[in-house]
Amino acid sequence: MTDDPAGSSEDRVQAVRTALDGVFEEGEVFLVARQDDAVLALVPRSPAAHREPSLADSNPELYGRLLSFDGRQVDPPGEPLGWVFVLAAVLLVVALEAGWPLPGISPEDAATLHSWWIYVGLAILSFFAKAALTGALRRLAWLGDSARLQSLLRREGLDADALKTALKDNDKLGHLLARLQREGAGATSRG
Repeated sequence: MTDDPAGSSEDRVQAVRTALDGVFEEGEVFLVARQDDAVLALVPRSPAAHREPSLADSNPELYGRLLSFDGRQVDPPGEPLGWVFVLAAVLLVVALEAGWPLPGISPEDAATLHSWWIYVGLAILSFFAKAALTGALRRLAWLGDSARLQSLLRREGLDADALKTALKDNDKLGHLLARLQREGAGATSRG
């Protein structure tokens, strides 16, 4: 070792570079240290290795149930029934245009209904009815899921706020998180 720290430092770095040239692949990182007359080479942990385990990793059963709850918020059971309103409106328009006899409607009344603004009104009404039915089905699905979610959280020793924190970075459970936030702090902590 020399007494000149600046010169020796550059020389030592160059010696290490020369010694390790050809050992590394592109993008590799090692931590090299000398301790107790031994040279240690460690691979530093990647940033992903420092992350906390996800809910899917730490509790797969809970995560699976939460995925089911989220799915029922996206597509509640019975949602296709909402399309019955739209289909009925389309069939009514076709029947009026074709001049088919409609039960309970006289031909004179049918002639007055034969207008574009009636068709637009039927379309708007049918889509509002579909949206109302879908919303009601989501609320019904949530009523059942909320009780099951409460018991599941009690069993796991979690509260609603801890669940919201666990869900905040999970794109797959966004609908469930939105529902929990809409319901407020006590949504799943009521006993």
